Amino acid sequence: MANKMFTVKIEGIKEIQNTFKLLEKDIMDVVTESVKDGGNVVKTAAKGHVHVITGRLRDSIGEVRVVKTPNRTEVQVGSTVPYAAKEEFRVGGKYPGPHSYMRWALDTREKEIVSTIENKITTRLARYR
Repeated sequence: MANKMFTVKIEGIKEIQNTFKLLEKDIMDVVTESVKDGGNVVKTAAKGHVHVITGRLRDSIGEVRVVKTPNRTEVQVGSTVPYAAKEEFRVGGKYPGPHSYMRWALDTREKEIVSTIENKITTRLARYR
């Protein structure tokens, strides 16, 4: 049996590579969006549970910053008022007793946070099926 040579020419490789780059960017964008949406669940729950005297702390709760690396997206939710941590971890003072609002929001809304993130990612990726 003789060896036969043949050549295969594939056209469009550059276009396929560009499509994958766009897909990767889209995936990272939806991850960032969905994590921010999860942070909004925490923000809303914390605002609804925080101990209110003047409303300054409640009104200050929000997205503090977003940290993105190639492998991770993190959204930090909290408050920048000076007494926010004191209120979260209160053990005494004028209004004694636990006043946790951030930990409470995370603990009571964990399933909703995860579901929010999963649903947004799943919906966006469905268009690639």
